Amino acid sequence: MRHVRFRDADGAVRDATLAKGEEPPADATLLRPIDPPEVWCSGVTYERSRDARIEESGSDVYALVYDADRPELFLKDAGCRRTVGPNDPIAIRSDSSWNVPEPEIGLVLGEELEIVGYTIGNDVSSRDIEGENPLYLPQAKVYDGSCALGSGVYVTDDPFGTRFDISFPVDELTVDEPALRAAAGPDFPPAVPENARVSTRANLLSPALLDGAQFPSVRLRATDVRAAGEAYDVGVEVTLKGSTYALRVPVTVQRQEGAIVAGGEFPLKQSQLGLKPFTAAMGALLVLDDMRVKFAVTARPQ
Repeated sequence: MRHVRFRDADGAVRDATLAKGEEPPADATLLRPIDPPEVWCSGVTYERSRDARIEESGSDVYALVYDADRPELFLKDAGCRRTVGPNDPIAIRSDSSWNVPEPEIGLVLGEELEIVGYTIGNDVSSRDIEGENPLYLPQAKVYDGSCALGSGVYVTDDPFGTRFDISFPVDELTVDEPALRAAAGPDFPPAVPENARVSTRANLLSPALLDGAQFPSVRLRATDVRAAGEAYDVGVEVTLKGSTYALRVPVTVQRQEGAIVAGGEFPLKQSQLGLKPFTAAMGALLVLDDMRVKFAVTARPQ
Protein backbone atom coordinates (compact mmCIF):
# COMPACT_ATOMS: atom_id res chain seq x y z
CA MET A 1 0.00 0.00 0.00
CA ARG A 2 1.07 3.57 -0.65
CA HIS A 3 0.24 6.60 1.46
CA VAL A 4 0.07 9.87 -0.46
CA ARG A 5 -0.88 13.46 0.26
CA PHE A 6 -2.25 15.71 -2.45
CA ARG A 7 -4.13 18.93 -3.16
CA ASP A 8 -7.40 18.31 -5.00
CA ALA A 9 -9.02 20.45 -7.70
CA ASP A 10 -10.74 22.58 -5.03
CA GLY A 11 -7.46 23.31 -3.27
CA ALA A 12 -8.12 21.08 -0.25
CA VAL A 13 -5.22 18.99 1.08
CA ARG A 14 -6.10 15.31 1.41
CA ASP A 15 -4.45 12.07 2.49
CA ALA A 16 -5.12 8.73 0.83
CA THR A 17 -3.95 5.13 1.15
CA LEU A 18 -3.75 3.52 -2.27
CA ALA A 19 -3.79 -0.16 -3.09
CA LYS A 20 -1.36 -1.68 -5.60
CA GLY A 21 -2.04 -0.22 -9.04
CA GLU A 22 -4.30 2.52 -7.67
CA GLU A 23 -3.44 6.15 -8.40
CA PRO A 24 -4.57 9.48 -6.93
CA PRO A 25 -7.11 11.55 -8.90
CA ALA A 26 -5.82 12.77 -12.27
CA ASP A 27 -6.34 16.43 -11.30
CA ALA A 28 -4.51 16.03 -7.96
CA THR A 29 -1.22 17.78 -7.21
CA LEU A 30 1.05 15.48 -5.23
CA LEU A 31 2.58 16.97 -2.07
CA ARG A 32 5.28 15.89 0.35
CA PRO A 33 3.80 12.63 1.74
CA ILE A 34 4.83 13.29 5.34
CA ASP A 35 6.24 16.16 7.39
CA PRO A 36 8.98 14.43 9.38
CA PRO A 37 10.25 16.32 12.43
CA GLU A 38 13.79 15.35 11.39
CA VAL A 39 15.51 13.92 8.32
CA TRP A 40 18.79 12.12 8.97
CA CYS A 41 21.13 10.82 6.27
CA SER A 42 23.86 8.21 6.36
CA GLY A 43 26.92 8.70 4.14
CA VAL A 44 29.75 6.60 2.74
CA THR A 45 27.56 3.50 2.59
CA TYR A 46 28.99 2.09 -0.67
CA GLU A 47 32.54 1.15 -1.54
CA ARG A 48 32.44 3.24 -4.70
CA SER A 49 31.22 6.18 -2.62
CA ARG A 50 34.20 5.74 -0.29
CA ASP A 51 36.66 5.64 -3.18
CA ALA A 52 35.15 8.68 -4.89
CA ARG A 53 35.22 10.75 -1.71
CA ILE A 54 38.85 9.83 -1.06
CA GLU A 55 39.78 10.83 -4.60
CA GLU A 56 37.92 14.13 -4.38
CA SER A 57 39.23 15.15 -0.97
CA GLY A 58 42.63 13.48 -0.83
CA SER A 59 41.76 12.39 2.71
CA ASP A 60 41.51 8.89 4.16
CA VAL A 61 38.83 9.98 6.66
CA TYR A 62 36.22 8.36 4.42
CA ALA A 63 38.04 5.02 4.52
CA LEU A 64 38.03 5.21 8.30
CA VAL A 65 34.30 5.83 8.56
CA TYR A 66 33.47 3.18 5.92
CA ASP A 67 35.13 0.48 8.05
CA ALA A 68 33.97 1.85 11.42
CA ASP A 69 31.15 0.47 13.56
CA ARG A 70 29.68 3.97 13.91
CA PRO A 71 28.21 5.31 10.64
CA GLU A 72 28.50 8.80 9.26
CA LEU A 73 25.20 10.52 10.08
CA PHE A 74 24.17 14.10 9.48
CA LEU A 75 20.97 16.04 10.09
CA LYS A 76 19.62 16.98 6.66
CA ASP A 77 16.60 18.89 7.94
CA ALA A 78 14.45 19.58 11.00
CA GLY A 79 10.87 20.79 10.96
CA CYS A 80 10.70 20.46 7.15
CA ARG A 81 12.23 23.90 6.72
CA ARG A 82 14.48 22.73 3.86
CA THR A 83 12.44 19.82 2.43
CA VAL A 84 10.36 19.94 -0.76
CA GLY A 85 7.93 17.45 -2.30
CA PRO A 86 7.23 15.91 -5.71
CA ASN A 87 7.64 18.25 -8.70
CA ASP A 88 8.81 21.08 -6.44
CA PRO A 89 12.10 22.75 -7.41
CA ILE A 90 15.18 21.76 -5.45
CA ALA A 91 17.97 24.28 -4.84
CA ILE A 92 21.69 24.40 -5.52
CA ARG A 93 24.32 26.61 -3.96
CA SER A 94 25.43 29.62 -5.98
CA ASP A 95 28.96 29.32 -4.58
CA SER A 96 29.35 25.75 -5.84
CA SER A 97 30.36 24.68 -9.35
CA TRP A 98 29.53 20.98 -8.90
CA ASN A 99 26.04 20.26 -7.58
CA VAL A 100 24.63 16.75 -7.86
CA PRO A 101 21.42 14.87 -7.00
CA GLU A 102 21.83 11.85 -4.73
CA PRO A 103 18.79 9.53 -4.93
CA GLU A 104 18.21 7.68 -1.66
CA ILE A 105 15.93 5.09 -0.11
CA GLY A 106 14.26 6.62 2.96
CA LEU A 107 13.16 4.72 6.06
CA VAL A 108 10.13 6.15 7.85
CA LEU A 109 10.45 5.47 11.59
CA GLY A 110 7.78 5.40 14.28
CA GLU A 111 7.97 6.71 17.82
CA GLU A 112 9.83 3.60 18.98
CA LEU A 113 12.27 3.90 16.02
CA GLU A 114 10.65 0.93 14.30
CA ILE A 115 10.42 0.98 10.49
CA VAL A 116 6.82 1.80 9.49
CA GLY A 117 7.31 2.63 5.82
CA TYR A 118 9.65 3.47 2.96
CA THR A 119 9.97 6.43 0.65
CA ILE A 120 12.49 7.94 -1.78
CA GLY A 121 14.47 11.11 -1.37
CA ASN A 122 17.05 13.37 -2.93
CA ASP A 123 20.09 14.29 -0.83
CA VAL A 124 21.17 17.24 -2.97
CA SER A 125 24.89 17.89 -2.48
CA SER A 126 27.63 20.33 -3.47
CA ARG A 127 30.43 17.89 -4.18
CA ASP A 128 33.21 20.43 -4.70
CA ILE A 129 32.58 22.07 -1.33
CA GLU A 130 32.70 18.76 0.55
CA GLY A 131 35.70 17.65 -1.50
CA GLU A 132 37.61 20.78 -0.52
CA ASN A 133 37.42 19.84 3.15
CA PRO A 134 35.32 17.10 4.85
CA LEU A 135 34.53 19.58 7.63
CA TYR A 136 32.55 21.59 5.07
CA LEU A 137 29.99 18.77 4.83
CA PRO A 138 27.17 20.75 6.56
CA GLN A 139 27.61 23.54 4.02
CA ALA A 140 27.61 21.06 1.14
CA LYS A 141 24.58 19.14 2.37
CA VAL A 142 22.33 21.38 4.47
CA TYR A 143 20.71 24.43 2.90
CA ASP A 144 17.29 25.60 1.78
CA GLY A 145 15.79 23.23 -0.80
CA SER A 146 18.51 20.62 -0.45
CA CYS A 147 16.16 17.78 0.55
CA ALA A 148 13.27 16.26 -1.43
CA LEU A 149 10.84 13.52 -0.41
CA GLY A 150 8.05 11.67 -2.20
CA SER A 151 5.89 10.93 -3.92
CA GLY A 152 4.51 8.49 -1.36
CA VAL A 153 5.26 6.32 1.65
CA TYR A 154 5.07 2.61 0.96
CA VAL A 155 3.74 0.62 3.91
CA THR A 156 3.52 -3.12 4.31
CA ASP A 157 0.19 -4.84 3.69
CA ASP A 158 1.41 -7.74 5.80
CA PRO A 159 -0.82 -7.74 8.92
CA PHE A 160 1.95 -9.33 10.98
CA GLY A 161 4.00 -6.17 10.53
CA THR A 162 1.17 -3.97 11.78
CA ARG A 163 1.55 -1.94 14.97
CA PHE A 164 -0.52 0.65 16.81
CA ASP A 165 0.07 3.10 19.61
CA ILE A 166 -3.07 4.62 21.16
CA SER A 167 -3.45 6.95 24.13
CA PHE A 168 -6.72 8.27 25.52
CA PRO A 169 -7.54 10.64 28.44
CA VAL A 170 -9.20 8.93 31.39
CA ASP A 171 -11.35 11.96 32.16
CA GLU A 172 -13.31 11.26 28.96
CA LEU A 173 -14.35 7.80 30.14
CA THR A 174 -18.07 7.28 30.69
CA VAL A 175 -19.82 4.71 32.88
CA ASP A 176 -23.15 2.89 32.87
CA GLU A 177 -24.39 4.18 29.53
CA PRO A 178 -27.95 2.79 29.09
CA ALA A 179 -27.38 1.51 25.54
CA LEU A 180 -24.25 -0.39 26.56
CA ARG A 181 -25.92 -1.86 29.64
CA ALA A 182 -28.86 -3.02 27.53
CA ALA A 183 -26.52 -4.65 25.02
CA ALA A 184 -24.76 -6.49 27.88
CA GLY A 185 -27.84 -8.58 28.64
CA PRO A 186 -30.38 -9.09 31.46
CA ASP A 187 -27.75 -9.07 34.20
CA PHE A 188 -27.36 -5.33 33.63
CA PRO A 189 -30.65 -3.41 33.99
CA PRO A 190 -30.48 -0.36 31.69
CA ALA A 191 -31.90 2.10 34.24
CA VAL A 192 -29.22 3.45 36.60
CA PRO A 193 -29.89 6.56 38.73
CA GLU A 194 -27.80 9.57 37.73
CA ASN A 195 -26.32 9.94 41.22
CA ALA A 196 -25.16 6.30 41.07
CA ARG A 197 -23.46 6.92 37.71
CA VAL A 198 -21.73 10.02 39.07
CA SER A 199 -20.56 8.12 42.14
CA THR A 200 -19.28 5.18 40.08
CA ARG A 201 -17.32 7.48 37.78
CA ALA A 202 -15.82 9.32 40.76
CA ASN A 203 -14.65 5.99 42.20
CA LEU A 204 -13.18 5.03 38.81
CA LEU A 205 -11.05 8.18 38.62
CA SER A 206 -10.13 8.20 42.31
CA PRO A 207 -6.55 7.55 43.54
CA ALA A 208 -7.60 4.04 44.57
CA LEU A 209 -8.28 3.06 40.93
CA LEU A 210 -7.15 5.03 37.85
CA ASP A 211 -5.98 8.13 39.76
CA GLY A 212 -6.93 10.40 36.87
CA ALA A 213 -5.55 13.55 38.51
CA GLN A 214 -1.98 12.22 38.63
CA PHE A 215 -2.12 9.85 35.62
CA PRO A 216 -4.37 11.54 33.04
CA SER A 217 -4.04 9.02 30.19
CA VAL A 218 -3.88 5.32 29.37
CA ARG A 219 -1.61 4.03 26.61
CA LEU A 220 -2.10 0.89 24.50
CA ARG A 221 0.83 -0.23 22.33
CA ALA A 222 0.98 -3.29 20.06
CA THR A 223 4.22 -5.27 20.31
CA ASP A 224 3.58 -8.20 17.94
CA VAL A 225 0.88 -9.85 15.84
CA ARG A 226 0.37 -13.61 15.50
CA ALA A 227 -2.00 -15.70 13.41
CA ALA A 228 -5.03 -17.15 15.25
CA GLY A 229 -7.17 -18.93 12.69
CA GLU A 230 -8.96 -16.28 10.66
CA ALA A 231 -8.25 -13.68 13.35
CA TYR A 232 -5.12 -12.38 15.09
CA ASP A 233 -3.51 -12.66 18.50
CA VAL A 234 -1.97 -9.30 19.38
CA GLY A 235 0.54 -8.56 22.11
CA VAL A 236 -0.50 -5.32 23.81
CA GLU A 237 1.33 -3.29 26.43
CA VAL A 238 -1.08 -1.36 28.67
CA THR A 239 0.42 1.56 30.56
CA LEU A 240 -1.65 3.11 33.35
CA LYS A 241 -0.77 4.72 36.67
CA GLY A 242 2.90 4.71 35.67
CA SER A 243 3.17 0.93 35.24
CA THR A 244 3.09 -1.25 32.11
CA TYR A 245 1.34 -4.62 31.82
CA ALA A 246 1.54 -7.18 28.99
CA LEU A 247 -1.62 -8.78 27.60
CA ARG A 248 -2.59 -11.06 24.70
CA VAL A 249 -5.68 -9.75 22.92
CA PRO A 250 -7.77 -11.53 20.23
CA VAL A 251 -8.50 -9.19 17.31
CA THR A 252 -10.63 -9.47 14.20
CA VAL A 253 -10.16 -7.02 11.33
CA GLN A 254 -12.73 -5.82 8.83
CA ARG A 255 -12.04 -3.58 5.87
CA GLN A 256 -14.79 -1.08 5.11
CA GLU A 257 -14.98 1.70 2.56
CA GLY A 258 -12.40 4.24 3.67
CA ALA A 259 -11.76 2.56 7.03
CA ILE A 260 -10.37 -0.44 8.88
CA VAL A 261 -12.22 -1.70 11.95
CA ALA A 262 -10.45 -3.82 14.56
CA GLY A 263 -12.58 -5.43 17.24
CA GLY A 264 -12.69 -8.20 19.79
CA GLU A 265 -13.83 -9.43 23.17
CA PHE A 266 -11.88 -11.08 25.97
CA PRO A 267 -11.90 -11.69 29.75
CA LEU A 268 -9.66 -9.61 31.98
CA LYS A 269 -9.15 -9.19 35.70
CA GLN A 270 -8.67 -5.80 37.31
CA SER A 271 -5.76 -7.30 39.26
CA GLN A 272 -3.98 -8.05 35.94
CA LEU A 273 -3.68 -4.27 35.56
CA GLY A 274 -2.53 -3.66 39.12
CA LEU A 275 -5.99 -2.46 40.20
CA LYS A 276 -7.75 -3.45 43.43
CA PRO A 277 -11.51 -3.96 42.98
CA PHE A 278 -13.65 -1.37 44.75
CA THR A 279 -15.24 -2.33 48.08
CA ALA A 280 -17.43 -0.52 50.57
CA ALA A 281 -19.20 -1.17 53.87
CA MET A 282 -16.36 -3.41 55.12
CA GLY A 283 -16.67 -5.64 52.09
CA ALA A 284 -20.44 -5.98 52.12
CA LEU A 285 -20.47 -4.17 48.78
CA LEU A 286 -17.77 -5.13 46.32
CA VAL A 287 -16.99 -5.03 42.61
CA LEU A 288 -15.88 -8.30 41.05
CA ASP A 289 -12.30 -8.65 39.91
CA ASP A 290 -13.45 -10.29 36.67
CA MET A 291 -14.27 -8.06 33.71
CA ARG A 292 -15.37 -8.63 30.13
CA VAL A 293 -13.68 -6.26 27.67
CA LYS A 294 -15.32 -5.57 24.33
CA PHE A 295 -13.81 -3.11 21.88
CA ALA A 296 -14.08 -1.72 18.36
CA VAL A 297 -11.48 0.68 16.97
CA THR A 298 -11.96 2.40 13.62
CA ALA A 299 -9.00 3.79 11.69
CA ARG A 300 -9.46 6.23 8.80
CA PRO A 301 -6.94 8.19 6.71
CA GLN A 302 -6.60 11.78 7.89
